[in-house]
Amino acid sequence: MTDIAPLKEKLRATIDACQPDGTYDDATYDAIHALIHELVPHSPTPRPFDEQEVVEGPWTSHYAQFGPKHTAGKPI
Repeated sequence: MTDIAPLKEKLRATIDACQPDGTYDDATYDAIHALIHELVPHSPTPRPFDEQEVVEGPWTSHYAQFGPKHTAGKPI
C-alpha cells in the first residue's frame, strides 16, 4: 500500500506556494492538480457526491477552485 502522507505534505506545501494575491502560476497550478490526481485513488470515499452522509457538516478549505483555472486559489 502506498504511504500517502508524503503526498499530502507535498500537496499542502504546494498549495501554500501561492502568489501574494492567493492565486497560482501555471506550474504550481499544474503541480497541485497532479498531486490531487495521485491521491484520488487512495481515497476511502472516491465519489463523495454519491455518499453525502460522509461529507455532511461544517468544512474548511485549504484550496478551492470553482470552474475555470483562473478561479483557483486560497480561499478568503
